Amino acid sequence: KAETRFSTTYDKELKQLESAESWREIEQADRDRIFKDLRIEKVSKGATGTEQEVLESLGRIALNDWRTRTAALPQLFADARIRADKRVEPKTHHFKPRRTTLRTPEDVKDWLNETERELLKQVEQGPVLVS
Repeated sequence: KAETRFSTTYDKELKQLESAESWREIEQADRDRIFKDLRIEKVSKGATGTEQEVLESLGRIALNDWRTRTAALPQLFADARIRADKRVEPKTHHFKPRRTTLRTPEDVKDWLNETERELLKQVEQGPVLVS
């Protein structure tokens, strides 16, 4: 199950990365280098048909490590996207809107106004990727 969760998350994040314009524009060698630098790789538990194979599998990747690796995937793929963006357009910078809980229409309006002001300020410095 841990390997399946990892694999599903990996595939989802890879599909999202592959849909990014900047990722499609860079050469395969650059993509490979980014994955190598960030240590993004699809791992497998290996054979687990016998007791010995199960023990060897757990020796390679412990159950807790599967959780950690799976949890790290979204950020690793986001970092890969950032690197691709920088290769295509070096002045690109990323913007993460402030996280908050919106309870009222006024909260929404305030958040939108604040976010708009920040984005307008950011776009003056170059292209902005909202993440």
